[in-house]
Amino acid sequence: MHAVAIHLAGPPSEAVLEELLDLLASMNCLWFLERWSKGQRPPRSAAEAGVVWTPDSPSTSAVFEAAPVVFQQGAASCGPIAAIKVGHARAVERIAGRSPEAVRQRHRVELVKQRPRYWHAMHRSPWGLHNPTEGMVTP
Repeated sequence: MHAVAIHLAGPPSEAVLEELLDLLASMNCLWFLERWSKGQRPPRSAAEAGVVWTPDSPSTSAVFEAAPVVFQQGAASCGPIAAIKVGHARAVERIAGRSPEAVRQRHRVELVKQRPRYWHAMHRSPWGLHNPTEGMVTP
């Protein structure tokens, strides 16, 4: 596993967090496409992989893991879980012939404010807003 750290001068805004999660979703899309090109069939979502949703409390740091790391660890917060769902949806549409720009516009990670300085990551698609943690086990 490789780590990349980004240090900010202050608390990240909702827009900054969404951009970071969008980048993670794009990385996950490429990971799904690579797996499929090798004949592999990874889980379509964290829920399908049996991942436990571990909601995090508001803090001064966030860790966003890519799909293979989440699947290996077996637990993640809503951000990486949403980025997996969005990445998979983008990959499915890429296979169907849509451009990277089109799938990025059609499937996004969107943060919904739950309380001050705390957001829940959701999957925004052409069909609405979807909670990727719905029905998942929590510790």
